Amino acid sequence: MHRQPDNPQCGSDFNCSVSNDGSLLLCLFACDPLLQDCEQDGTGCYWDLQQFNCDPTVGAIPTGETCGFINDCDVGNACLAPEATPGCAGSGCCAAFCNLSDPTCSIAETECTAFFTEGTAPPGLEDVGVCVLPAP
Repeated sequence: MHRQPDNPQCGSDFNCSVSNDGSLLLCLFACDPLLQDCEQDGTGCYWDLQQFNCDPTVGAIPTGETCGFINDCDVGNACLAPEATPGCAGSGCCAAFCNLSDPTCSIAETECTAFFTEGTAPPGLEDVGVCVLPAP
């Protein structure tokens, strides 16, 4: 399949990922962060700043700890800005995904907050939340 940055094409179970100013075009398995439905060994469902993809796990940093990359947190977490989690001492910290229909968070002071702004969630991902500090 011929892919170009302005017209990426991937199969129905995949997301098209364009990076490095269009020089790197990848078809990555699409996933649901609440289900962690990646079937490939050594992968987890991570947010790549545009979509949820099955990416290789490169670390196992626990919830609430300092992270630096989208895929170095434990599966089921996102590496978010430090102000999102209590006591974060790095450039980012791991925050757990949560279900807005059953909003449970394990880190004190955090609450299950919508991952997407209202009306912007892709179909099927409307219940995706993340455990973060409440907005001031």
